[in-house]
Amino acid sequence: MPSRSSAKSCGRREVSSPTGPKHEIYGYFDGQPVRLLLLERTRCHVYYLVLEGENLVRIVAVWGAMKGTEPGSIKPLRER
Repeated sequence: MPSRSSAKSCGRREVSSPTGPKHEIYGYFDGQPVRLLLLERTRCHVYYLVLEGENLVRIVAVWGAMKGTEPGSIKPLRER
């Protein structure tokens, strides 16, 4: 397992608790709520699911924020 400093340098974020704070729900993928995280340095959005029962975070898509569109497989809660 990488150290905290190497995880930060690779752009990964450490999750300390599966019951900790989460981002608001952005939309749905296969009927499950998707959350959105912007990676500012790379200008990429990470669309992910939190599967609490499995203690797992599933990445659904990594998408360039500069594209100006969302992945077609994710249905937003509202039109942007």
